[in-house]
Amino acid sequence: RGHYWFYRPAKEKRPLLIFLHGSGGNFKAYQKWFTPYAQKHSIAMAFPTWGFGTWTEQKLAERIDDVIQDISLDYAFDDSNVYICGLSQGSLTGTKAILHLESQIKGLISLSGMPYLTKEENQKVASLPIYIFHGAKDERLNVSSVRNSVNNIRNAGGRVKYDEYEDHDHTLIKVKTNEIIADIFSWIDNI
Repeated sequence: RGHYWFYRPAKEKRPLLIFLHGSGGNFKAYQKWFTPYAQKHSIAMAFPTWGFGTWTEQKLAERIDDVIQDISLDYAFDDSNVYICGLSQGSLTGTKAILHLESQIKGLISLSGMPYLTKEENQKVASLPIYIFHGAKDERLNVSSVRNSVNNIRNAGGRVKYDEYEDHDHTLIKVKTNEIIADIFSWIDNI
């Protein structure tokens, strides 16, 4: 608990993307997948870990804040351009955590995980651009729940881009790796 891997672009004042791994995982594979795109787009990336990925909302909010503060000591990233990308449990808890950090976070990317939010929480996250990727055959987090979350955020005035993969399940990022990561970085470039 407490360490993270950081990719630092040559240029300063660049966006920062923080990747939150899922339960039972770590950041190692994702760091290898995401870093070439971060280099190409000149976007700083942080990959914090938290034990087995059993993030709790408040602890994760504190952890994200700690990572942001630590990086700012040695690298002048664009602190108005901080994004959270969560996978599975990293997305479920990460979405709730940003409710405590909304002034620091510019956008949210959800991979195979979108929590049920209360009406008040939907209104809070509606101020952020959100990009959600989900497999229609996901048995861990049913696609109907994710569709409901998308509709609830949109009904609260949110800007949600939603890509649903008809023939894929919870392992979507492992199957559509390059396509999804390219879409994430393109989306960040165009916000």
